[in-house]
Amino acid sequence: MNNRTMCFIPKALLSLAFALLGFSGSFLHAEPPAVYAGRAYEDAVHSGGPQRIPGPVFCAYYDTGGEGVAYHDTGKDNQGSGKLNPANGSYLNEFRRQEALDTSYTKQLPDLDSPCNKVTPPLGLLYVGWNEPGEWFKITIETSVAGTYVADVLYTSQRGGKIGIDIDGTSSQSTFELESTFDPAETIPWRQWHHWNVARDAFELTLPKGVSVMTVRIITNGNLNLATFDFRPKGSHRAGPGITAVKTPSPVLANRRDSVKRVVAWNGEQANVGAGWVNPTTSTIKPQTVEAHSGITALEFKLKGTNQWMGMGWNWFKFKTGTNVGTDASTLKNLSFWIMAKGEVAGNLRVSLLCNGEVLDTPEEHTVKVEVLKYCPSLFDGHWHELVIPMADLNQIEGFNPEIISEIHFGLTTEQAIDGSFFIDDIGFDDRATEYH
Repeated sequence: MNNRTMCFIPKALLSLAFALLGFSGSFLHAEPPAVYAGRAYEDAVHSGGPQRIPGPVFCAYYDTGGEGVAYHDTGKDNQGSGKLNPANGSYLNEFRRQEALDTSYTKQLPDLDSPCNKVTPPLGLLYVGWNEPGEWFKITIETSVAGTYVADVLYTSQRGGKIGIDIDGTSSQSTFELESTFDPAETIPWRQWHHWNVARDAFELTLPKGVSVMTVRIITNGNLNLATFDFRPKGSHRAGPGITAVKTPSPVLANRRDSVKRVVAWNGEQANVGAGWVNPTTSTIKPQTVEAHSGITALEFKLKGTNQWMGMGWNWFKFKTGTNVGTDASTLKNLSFWIMAKGEVAGNLRVSLLCNGEVLDTPEEHTVKVEVLKYCPSLFDGHWHELVIPMADLNQIEGFNPEIISEIHFGLTTEQAIDGSFFIDDIGFDDRATEYH
């Protein structure tokens, strides 16, 4: 909520005041350093690494490195986390509260229930706000294919403003205007900062393949809430329902009041590497963008046939072997993922894990199989459900190494013809108290 009192002081007078106090003029318009020392953000909920393009880029996951390196903010305190949102131990309320760049997140009131919204944002979506002209922040990105990309921007703006984007410290490659979301029909003055909108094709960038650093600059007006930039190749169609379906990764964990350690294995966005297998070959497995629990991408295990047993698996290391390759879940309590069944699917679905090794897929490298219906009795109701399966229930056969887990297996036994899909999203491991959804 951007309801702080604004006082406008001529720039020359403000510069003189800072000079008298011993501050240099660079404090007012700090420039990103020539040699970049920041790095991609990560915490117990967000797995980290460069944010990938094409796909959504989350502004609140700006880089670590501090003032003058990863960002520049004219204030010294985070106006959202720990102030507007009281420090109560919750992930969202205390998100990056020790950093000066101001952050908050969408709430039922005022964000989702605002009658003047142009679009309805997801609940619990983190964003950067309270910004002023001259402020900036940097985000490490990774582009899969070099080319020109366009971006939709999810934002609010009480008075409009101009944004500049530059790549790898060059001059701005793109500048664009965000129109004001001010609405005279609004009856609550401070809610003018919470009218959400999507600027379609707001800007375009020519990006090299690989890792780059993107700087987002506030040029005029400020007081914008910036949530996501959703990139796609220029000339391509938007995948799925578009940007308003984009959620901050792991929203369920993010809303828990206690601190939860989580390792993400695959979520389709920041962690999107992998390869799969199916049996029989009339089935398929691949990422898709029509259905997703969070972000815009989830796995679809599409099953078709009359076999009494159908198997499928996803390996987030693309079947790379070795005793030093895998996800370390040895100190974590649970396997967790989101699942939805659609179409003509029924039967007994079981899940197990596979660890890596010098030779992949030997019997002792599997856990036992557990029945999904035990943890999700409503599996076949056509809705998303989170499964939280204690690692203790995945009785680890001698030879299984939880320090190098690389694959999840599903097996469906059925007595009827199958023509439908299981959608899987947000696969990971965590240490929360067990709870079934």
